[in-house]
Amino acid sequence: MALTQTEVSKLYVAIFNRASEGAGNEYWQTNQPDMVSTADTMLTTDDAIEYFGDTLDDNQAFIELIYKNTLNKTYEDDPEGIDYWVSELESGKSKGEVVTSIVTVVESYENSEDVKAKEAYDQFMNRVEVSNYTADNFEGENLPEIMPDYKVELGFGEGNNLDVTSDPASVESAKAEIDDIVSELEGVADDIQHLTANPDNLTGNVFDAGRVWNPDESDQMNSLNDDDVLTGEGDNPTLNVTLVNDTESGDLNIMPTLNNIATINTAFTADANQTIDLQDATGIKNLSATRIDNIPQTPIDEDLDGVPDTLIPGRITYDNIQSALETATVKNSNDNTGVDMIFDHSASALAGDADEVALTISNVQMNDLRIDGVTEGYETINLTSTGGDANSLNTLTDEDIQTLNISGDQSLTIAGENNAAGSLTTVDASALEANLDFRISQGIINSAPDGTSNGDIAFTIKSGAGDDIIRVSDSIHSNDTVEMGDGEDTLVIEAVDPTVNYTADGTTITGVERVEL
Repeated sequence: MALTQTEVSKLYVAIFNRASEGAGNEYWQTNQPDMVSTADTMLTTDDAIEYFGDTLDDNQAFIELIYKNTLNKTYEDDPEGIDYWVSELESGKSKGEVVTSIVTVVESYENSEDVKAKEAYDQFMNRVEVSNYTADNFEGENLPEIMPDYKVELGFGEGNNLDVTSDPASVESAKAEIDDIVSELEGVADDIQHLTANPDNLTGNVFDAGRVWNPDESDQMNSLNDDDVLTGEGDNPTLNVTLVNDTESGDLNIMPTLNNIATINTAFTADANQTIDLQDATGIKNLSATRIDNIPQTPIDEDLDGVPDTLIPGRITYDNIQSALETATVKNSNDNTGVDMIFDHSASALAGDADEVALTISNVQMNDLRIDGVTEGYETINLTSTGGDANSLNTLTDEDIQTLNISGDQSLTIAGENNAAGSLTTVDASALEANLDFRISQGIINSAPDGTSNGDIAFTIKSGAGDDIIRVSDSIHSNDTVEMGDGEDTLVIEAVDPTVNYTADGTTITGVERVEL
């Protein structure tokens, strides 16, 4: 038996916390026979895996997120209720069955005299109403191509576009937002240029280089290849790419010709090193990497004793970037602490003395994130830490960097920097609203400024509102400043035989609750 539009919308709100587009709603109406099996199937999709992250493998975290989407409650609000539904999962019930049961509980609050219960019902049903309105008015075919940030644009609540609450007025405001989206995207879907497995010579505003199949449909292939020539026109010409395990060509180092393409969004889903070479690309301003699959590390047996001495990390690379970027984004790295993400620029791309880039990481756990050229880099990097899970980098490699500004709402660990000694003078994380764990690598504080053979760089680091840890691998000198913000903050001195030089007009260390040696 088919589901109704409203039943699908209820699952969209509960599982994805967003409104359903028409094509998606219609698809799920007939995909499965009932809400339980539909919910179970939804939870296996890439969208669900990206949205839930590690919480899919943690019953407690999963129920807490569903509770927030449906009942607008936290564990502090209703520990017994959340514990009950966790026990239901642990007893063997499927996630789809539990989600559907929680939706039924919300529906039972329609006439509740409990104020919070009634508000939860009103908010949930208001969001369902907006989801139905969106499905009726926005078809959304090829949604990731026409609206790469659709999860935010169609998402509910804090950090998203549709602020739908229990207030009926919020429904009308959200519907107006949907009308604006429809107006802005009118005609865009018809203009998408879809690449094939053959060489393509195309002109347009949006290009879709998704997965294709060989003639007998036995093997998947990449539609983006070396012989493609794509020419962008209009506002923000965009190329959306998905790289897969291409068993036909085996080519995962792809060098297309791109003329006036401003934005490239790539899902790196193959389980091998992958490179998009941009030596023949012009106009690039924004690069995004997402859905980075697990890539095996390469063992190196240096002394030929049959035992690997080192492991070479897997690599995802945008290579030979020809000009300074405006934005670089890395999302959903699949907890790949053995993988490097590289934004490698050509020799002349970053030759200026005031190059600046906005770098965003979301649900990222990686080995090294490199964004520079061989001898040049961005003087200022504005890093935003966001997403559903804490972000962590073993190293951040950024030749020539002078100022690293850190903001965002998700916890961040940076365990070291490469290529920053002699240039990096300021790390300002005062705008970060979550916890920071930052190691100042050895040689940075005590280095001589670039272009000199002696002297001592004046270094400043500031942390924000979280419970922060700053780790220093050198001695702190009289011209250095450590300013830690609100929260329970720790300064860790990791140097061997460290010194902290205090003088009347010298070292400033403030906001530190604990010092560890």
